[in-house]
Amino acid sequence: MATPTPTPTRPGRPLQDTPPIPDYDSGHSVEGGAGAEVLKQFFGTDNVAFSTCSTSLPAGSNCGDSSQVMRSYTSFSQGAHENGLSRILVGFHFRDAVTAGIQHGRKIANRAVNHFYDQLTAALGGWTVISPGVQPRGKFQSALEEDIIE
Repeated sequence: MATPTPTPTRPGRPLQDTPPIPDYDSGHSVEGGAGAEVLKQFFGTDNVAFSTCSTSLPAGSNCGDSSQVMRSYTSFSQGAHENGLSRILVGFHFRDAVTAGIQHGRKIANRAVNHFYDQLTAALGGWTVISPGVQPRGKFQSALEEDIIE
């Protein structure tokens, strides 16, 4: 006996209506790539495990709900990749737009860290503000070794 084929509720349609936005490059992926790269440079490694929940899932599954859905990652890049993949799965973008978006975001983050961080430190008179317990690396660590706010 053949297994019955499920009948989609919206045959031939994406999971959500596609918004009137350009496909290339994926803005959502740009943001994920930029966030991952800034965190990678701040901590000096991409390999930081973390878990997070969502605020846009159906009621009962959001952060703080009784059945909240948690996603866990072994690196910032893994989180950025899944963030971009979500745009393909929902039907908003093609893979090339997501890949380019993540790369674009990383370039923006590198510019921000390498250019604007120096300006921020200068604007603060050499002082660097950092949260207690955070172990910055790279450029961030160098600034902390020069001036620390206690």
